[in-house]
Amino acid sequence: MDEATLERCANYIEALHAPETDTMRWIRDELDRRELPLIHVSALEGRLLALLAATAGARRLLEIGTLGGYSGLWLLSLLPSDARLVTLEREPAHAELARQAMARAGEEGRAEVRLGDARETLEDLAGRASFDLVFIDADKESYPFYLQEATGLLGPGGLLVADNTLWRGRVADPSDQDPSTIAIRTFNERLAGDERFDAVIVPVRDGLTVARRRGERSGRSG
Repeated sequence: MDEATLERCANYIEALHAPETDTMRWIRDELDRRELPLIHVSALEGRLLALLAATAGARRLLEIGTLGGYSGLWLLSLLPSDARLVTLEREPAHAELARQAMARAGEEGRAEVRLGDARETLEDLAGRASFDLVFIDADKESYPFYLQEATGLLGPGGLLVADNTLWRGRVADPSDQDPSTIAIRTFNERLAGDERFDAVIVPVRDGLTVARRRGERSGRSG
């Protein structure tokens, strides 16, 4: 299918299966009004995230890259009241918007927005927390580092999800040596070769990687 047909089909799917909440629409409007980058996941990807989290029975979720809280709301949307999301954001304006969005949605008790460099925050979490699902959607040059840290934070049966892993098709072009392209390509290759995971890149929008850490859970993450 050509690009126009793919877009039409995506809009059709979103209308059927991924209706946005008022707060989700508010986030998009606020990003535009505040002239912040419109780089959140699509509603289609958001719905897929929600279904993955629910299917995995996730209760503790980690998001690397908050932006305005749009994907965070999707992640929580199908989960029970005891689910908790920790989301990491380095830009104060994004973190402020996300906190406002969570409050508007009544999710401030389930979502914690941590402001700061994710590299430092992840190192602080290492050895002190475990998660059922980690979602990566932040600066692309750090994807290999995020993979390393996320692996240590996921127990058996945990899900690793990452956005933009096709990078507009640039990862499939060996001549593209842009640092972000190289980093995402490295992320993809390392994950594909890691015997601790079963993984696939789903060609939805800009590519969504879904990986399950092998093994069976011994109980709910704490």
